[in-house]
Amino acid sequence: MNISKLFLIGCLGILSIDAWSQCNTDYQLSWSDEFELTEVDTDKWVPQQGGGGFGNQELEYYQSQNATVSGGLLHIKIANETVVDGSTTYNYTSAKLQTASKADFLYGKMEARIKMPDALGAWPAFWMLGSNIGDVGWPHCGEIDIMEWVARGPDAATGSIFYDGIWPNNHLSTPYNIPQGQSFITDFHTFAVEWEPNEIRYYCDGNQYATYKNSSIPVEWVFNHEFYIILNCAIGGTGGGNTINIVDPKYMEVDYVRVYTLPTTADSIIVSGPKSLMENSQNVLYTTTYFPNTTYDWLLPDGATITDGLGTNAIHVNFTAAGGKVKVTAANSCATLSDSISLNVLADTCTIMYDNFDDTINVTYQATGTLTGQFANPLQDNINSSAYVGQYERSSAETYDVLGVYDIALENALEYENSSRVFFMDMLTSAPIGTQITLQLENSALNAGAYPQGRRSAYIGHVSQQNEWHTVRFNFSQIISTNTLPDQVDHVALLFDPGHLTGDVYYIDNFRRLRASSDCASLTTAITESEKNSFSIYPNPSNGQVNLNLPEDGQLQVFNFAGALVMTQKINAGSSLINLNNYPSGVYTLVFNGQHASYAPVKLVKE
Repeated sequence: MNISKLFLIGCLGILSIDAWSQCNTDYQLSWSDEFELTEVDTDKWVPQQGGGGFGNQELEYYQSQNATVSGGLLHIKIANETVVDGSTTYNYTSAKLQTASKADFLYGKMEARIKMPDALGAWPAFWMLGSNIGDVGWPHCGEIDIMEWVARGPDAATGSIFYDGIWPNNHLSTPYNIPQGQSFITDFHTFAVEWEPNEIRYYCDGNQYATYKNSSIPVEWVFNHEFYIILNCAIGGTGGGNTINIVDPKYMEVDYVRVYTLPTTADSIIVSGPKSLMENSQNVLYTTTYFPNTTYDWLLPDGATITDGLGTNAIHVNFTAAGGKVKVTAANSCATLSDSISLNVLADTCTIMYDNFDDTINVTYQATGTLTGQFANPLQDNINSSAYVGQYERSSAETYDVLGVYDIALENALEYENSSRVFFMDMLTSAPIGTQITLQLENSALNAGAYPQGRRSAYIGHVSQQNEWHTVRFNFSQIISTNTLPDQVDHVALLFDPGHLTGDVYYIDNFRRLRASSDCASLTTAITESEKNSFSIYPNPSNGQVNLNLPEDGQLQVFNFAGALVMTQKINAGSSLINLNNYPSGVYTLVFNGQHASYAPVKLVKE
């Protein structure tokens, strides 16, 4: 069925096609409806309601009561009856069933045994749409028409695919002309496709009559992802035609719908899941590639237990304090494959080192800029004598440059929001004093959308020394979105100089978490003790009035959370009063530029 909507957005495949191969075994039944109940099985089908032409000028109004089950058959009734929906009057009714939200399918043999209605203008179909249609629209989701038939012209059923482009230049169609003496109206016939990566083969009554391959079309092959099944009988429109002859109710009848799959294997499989965790982490998800008719055996570190998903490709695990291998073995009649990852389980000690770029690396990275690990330390001193550090070159094309830190062991975000856990990082850069670095706790699955979606909380650090090693402390700033729960955080995002297009280079080292408790040493501040000519501010937090004690005459700049300059003021040595009443609550950076330069953060809390 042709749906005339165009949203040309990229589809996501869910399996690496290059890694796919098939072995020569028989198809095995994996899903079916034999229509043996006394009504439509709503655990398998969703009846559709409504009309509107569906982009094809169709005349029918779909309603659930037109789909009934009896005698082992599904009966889709088409009738000449009036339905008023809003301001629109429909003169014909029919039914449409689909498996969307109930069952999605990826590859296999889809088959149905169907008898057509004896009614001029009827347009029955057995077809499939890409399950991602809600995200990418038609036709980029793909459409596989296993069978379309119209009660006019030659007695032929048609098999089609629809792909990117504008009708009529976005499809391939092939008719199957029934042998002389047979009829689609008086007898049941079996329609099927064998759907594999990059190829779809069409059959009627076991006779192959069409093959479509990715090389058959001039654009992207949009059929290597999940689809759902649809059964319906349209009336009129671009398929049924302008001549309608439905006096008494007529029926499209379906004996069964069956989905078969082949045991399949790949050259390799990959385990996906965290590589670093805090001890006693609960309900942690690990997954690997799904294949039908395959058993999955998981091997876990000592004491770890599977809470659900045993024997499947996706498990949730409760861990203890033991690290080790997370390994899966997938076996079917084609092959046995395995993969594993090494898991570090970290204890809640006073200091957790995430990455020292030498011998301790408990994280992985994704960056908009360029990160070089184990870069020779350009300035070994008493603050950082490491042989190797990380070199990060900020992308000057990004207003909000991000260095994502993944596979990181994190406690509940509440521990950081109440400052009982604090992030630190050693830094060397030529970026100006006061340059802001924002750290955000985020959830990978939730932040696919625009800010603030998926972001939990933000922490602010600043450059306090230029061209010298110093320690940056990330102080809690704000809760960004309460829709991301404290226990949903799975990675850290570092934003260097947010809100600006700068290309500064930052040397970073010893990214770590410190715990504030009576049995741990006190937490150091972001401003080093050796810093000269620093200025004092009070009260901090402030409700709007900030007192400064400055060492000399100069200029004061105030930057907000996003790094934007909100105030510039000349100021004299000694005590001064700054009014921030016109600005909203948040963390601000006060940068003083005189003969010497220094900065200090202030938290503004408005009543």
